[in-house]
Amino acid sequence: MRRLAGAGSKHSVVQDGAFRPPGAGMALLDPGGRLTGMRKLAPWLVVLGVARVVIDHYLAIDRRDRQQARRALTRSRLRPGRLTPEERENLRRIAGQVQKKRLAYEATAAAVPFPMPDLYKKKKRRRHRRKAT
Repeated sequence: MRRLAGAGSKHSVVQDGAFRPPGAGMALLDPGGRLTGMRKLAPWLVVLGVARVVIDHYLAIDRRDRQQARRALTRSRLRPGRLTPEERENLRRIAGQVQKKRLAYEATAAAVPFPMPDLYKKKKRRRHRRKAT
């Protein structure tokens, strides 16, 4: 595979015709064997995982309620003092639709690199049998 574009060009095209953006061939390991690329990428993967969970929970709310909340928040410019009592009550009702425990669990599971125990599984209870005498 021979590069057709110069080293200083913005994009490079390889002889096989495939387009590759700048830095596409860079490995996550630098010549010293350190994970420099991965170390910079890891925090962003956590942020994207948590954002995905929050967006999923946001989309679970009814469309009309989301529009109402968005209108109230933009009208008040995110200042609680500018909300009318009706808007405040509506926002409380809409926020009550979010499953807060599940959101917290899923966001934590997305952010933590090791497996978490499933808190929502029903636990099996053992019954202690009495010895027959």
